[in-house]
Amino acid sequence: MEPTRPAAEVLLAGCAVDGAGLHCAPAAVLLRQGVVQAVGAPEHIGSVAGAAVRHLPGTVLMPPFANAHAHLDLSRITGLQQVMREQGFWAWLDRVRTGRPNDEAGLRDAVARGIELSRVGGVAWVGDIAGRQSMASFESLASSQASFDALAQALAAPRNLMDQLLHELTLKAMREHQPNLVLLSVPFPGAVYAALRIGQSIKQHDPNVTVCLGGGYVNTELRALREPRLFEFVDVVTLDAGERPVLALIEHLQGKRSPQRLVRSYVRSDDAVRYVNWAEPDIPFDEVGT
Repeated sequence: MEPTRPAAEVLLAGCAVDGAGLHCAPAAVLLRQGVVQAVGAPEHIGSVAGAAVRHLPGTVLMPPFANAHAHLDLSRITGLQQVMREQGFWAWLDRVRTGRPNDEAGLRDAVARGIELSRVGGVAWVGDIAGRQSMASFESLASSQASFDALAQALAAPRNLMDQLLHELTLKAMREHQPNLVLLSVPFPGAVYAALRIGQSIKQHDPNVTVCLGGGYVNTELRALREPRLFEFVDVVTLDAGERPVLALIEHLQGKRSPQRLVRSYVRSDDAVRYVNWAEPDIPFDEVGT
């Protein structure tokens, strides 16, 4: 049982800092029901009737950190920094793929560990990108690998305010640039819904535009893609380093390469998903320009 929080509390500390630097030293912070009401020198805060006083000599008080992009599902994987340093990116990615828990109990345990580590580091708010525990509704839909039904239903629903804004921005970009190929990168589950809404708007605007989906989420979660309905919104799904697959796709669209020579690409053929991977070397990392 958590201790009862006093209605009012004054913290007396060595100093207080904020985003601009040192705020005051020494410092007093007035809280009511746990919410900061005032920060200043002790003589400015003064005596507050009925407030409990906590003396924290030598303590630095500061606002907590907010981590808006965390992967709490990876919290139990050890040695990632050493693998990256000694063996490189692809070995690191293999460690992440094999070490990430796929069962709900393992995910809950990893997320709990990530929250514990975050609190120790002074983080009070975490935006969990891939742990499935602090999810926006559509991020939850995208994380559900068992069925595409819920996401398909959401995409078939009338556009909400944000959907309509995204639709208008997409059409504006299409009219301005008039592309025949659009690449959509999806780094985490929370971006899947928006990416497919963009693909939907593009297909409604011009069905002849080719839409290609890739990115971190695709690389980790769609490696065994079997859902043909996804291809109502995109034409090609590429895996891993994107330079070679995209160059192969461009050559195909230019008539210089057959569809059988695409690289690390999922396509739909006769209402079935087919994986095509013509063996070609990737572009060296120091030549990709990123």
